[in-house]
Amino acid sequence: MDIFQQHVLGKEFQFGPSHDLPFKVMINNRESKTRHWVYAEETKAMLETTWNTKNNDILDINIISNLVGNMQNQAQIIHNADIIIASHGAALTNLAFIRPCTAVLELFPYAYYIGFFQPFVLTGEGISYEGYHYDGTKVVESTGRDGQFRNVPLVTSPESILNIFPTILMEVLTCRENWSPSEQSQQSFYNT
Repeated sequence: MDIFQQHVLGKEFQFGPSHDLPFKVMINNRESKTRHWVYAEETKAMLETTWNTKNNDILDINIISNLVGNMQNQAQIIHNADIIIASHGAALTNLAFIRPCTAVLELFPYAYYIGFFQPFVLTGEGISYEGYHYDGTKVVESTGRDGQFRNVPLVTSPESILNIFPTILMEVLTCRENWSPSEQSQQSFYNT
């Protein structure tokens, strides 16, 4: 994974997890009616009010409507994020560029779940979360439904994100503290 990231990012590639503060939080909110997160702005405001003070910002939050530009630009945005909150969708293929210890919270519409992007997060040594309105079953995408559940706005509440956020921050900090490069990533980094 590191070799691929190094090739695409060039001099912008950073080895290992970030140790910077404030935490860079990226909210990727689709502009379309399909899986647009209704409460993205409200969630951003609540997180900033809760975690940032007049003299000390813990979070630097940016909402990106759609990742645009060439592959290197999109990769750099993902590579620089410490925490990513994103609607399920094709833009998450960019998770191939996360750094170790990046937390990813993928949001799903009610009655629609497809665990496709979690392996990208785990391969990049990130931390995967799923924001899903759980009713006891996970419904996997079916082509016979013509996007019936998939193509709706997301209504994940700001309160639910605010509630899980301390856990996410602690897991990122713990990962940063305990992370050590695998033998393969050390060799690929030092041999370039």
